[in-house]
Amino acid sequence: MTQERSAPRYWSRHPESRAWMVERFGTLRTLNPDEAVRHVTLYEAQAWCVWAGRRLPAESEWELAATQNRGLQWGALREWTATPYEPYAGFAAAPSDSDVVGRFGTHQAVRGVSFASPARLRHVRARWARLPEDDLSFIGFRTCAP
Repeated sequence: MTQERSAPRYWSRHPESRAWMVERFGTLRTLNPDEAVRHVTLYEAQAWCVWAGRRLPAESEWELAATQNRGLQWGALREWTATPYEPYAGFAAAPSDSDVVGRFGTHQAVRGVSFASPARLRHVRARWARLPEDDLSFIGFRTCAP
């Protein structure tokens, strides 16, 4: 898929000051440089990693960091991983799992929860399957040293 954008969804330049602006829930405001980037595709996250000399964490690395390092802020956004969405070892599909099974190999593993996630889904091991071009969900990313 070809992307023609030069910035994440909902970002724009102020026409006079050229400051970055961001639309949040229908309101345009100046972008906070300390705020995590959100509404980015897997491709945008990967492109940033190439530019910065970094990489996305594997799903196992993400989970280890999330469960072992309590000092990091978790739960503001879901996060892309470098791992395709595949079943865990030992997974045996039931007839009701057709939607989940249909995502294996075509979607990317996204970990964590966002501030918009229902309380019943808020868990450090939350796992999602998203298409690489998805930028509508509250998804951001973390990076690792190469």
